[in-house]
Amino acid sequence: MASSGLTVVLTGPGGWIGRATLEMLEGALGPTLDTRVSVFGSSERVVAMRSGRRVKCRALADLPSTSLPPHLLVHLAFVTREHVRQQSNDAYVGTNTEISETVLRHAREGDVAGLLLPSAGAVYGEDGTAHADLAGNPYGALKLRDEAAFGSVLDDPESDAIVRIFNLG
Repeated sequence: MASSGLTVVLTGPGGWIGRATLEMLEGALGPTLDTRVSVFGSSERVVAMRSGRRVKCRALADLPSTSLPPHLLVHLAFVTREHVRQQSNDAYVGTNTEISETVLRHAREGDVAGLLLPSAGAVYGEDGTAHADLAGNPYGALKLRDEAAFGSVLDDPESDAIVRIFNLG
């Protein structure tokens, strides 16, 4: 990674996977992290890392209009499953749809050289098949929708990966 010259755009640095990814990028890139990784999240802020480094996070809404060199897009921004019960289904779906549309716009119009998009085993229903049930399983349905949307935008198996995570703890 360090010698590749690759730059990275990371969305969603506030979640567990986002923070872990940022820590791994810091380990791989060391002092060049600030020039090789652009971070976008729910709001403009500073992300404090365990090492003491402080990383500038820009608002996700600014991503489509930000000029960036060719990069790997690591898309982790998503309001996760535990938030489903904290708001109405419509609000939950609306927030995640807005996030997806913002990042999809960037994927279509930006200089994206590759994509890493984690999805979830939650796309599967009780019968073991993947299906989009927004009322009964909004988290899984939205993850399945993202798989289809991002898969159609960047469909190069050499540089894109959509992976389903089944258990993370």
